Amino acid sequence: MIKANFTNAQLTQMLNNRAKLIDKAIIMRLTKLGEECVNLARNSPDYTDRTGNLRSSIGYAVVNTDGEIVHQNFEKAVGTDGDEGVSAAESLILWLIDSNFDGYALVVVAGMDYAYYVESTGRDVLSSAEHYAENRMSIILREMTKNI
Repeated sequence: MIKANFTNAQLTQMLNNRAKLIDKAIIMRLTKLGEECVNLARNSPDYTDRTGNLRSSIGYAVVNTDGEIVHQNFEKAVGTDGDEGVSAAESLILWLIDSNFDGYALVVVAGMDYAYYVESTGRDVLSSAEHYAENRMSIILREMTKNI
């Protein structure tokens, strides 16, 4: 006969502690990826941003399993009056996360309504950041699965 040398309460506590560590690791990795994506997109030399609003509208949010934003980055492009862009990014993120995510999410946006138009002319606003995130995410998932 095999007898456990721990209680159900101890097992529950240990599992809860592990779940918190995994939660923290996921949020940390998504936050790092979000920073990398917005840095890539904001530094794109592929278009001229006369007002600073388009670059200022590039931002991200990390959403946890409760649908709450646990980290975000919205900031004006250096040397611009990009308040409108920051506001557009924040509004778009809130609108997108209102659709009840199931699980964790990294949401990266270019909030100005003309961002799609700029992309459609062959210029890179978010497309390189999107491809980068897709490639990095598969690597991150493999690493995390292996570590868990």
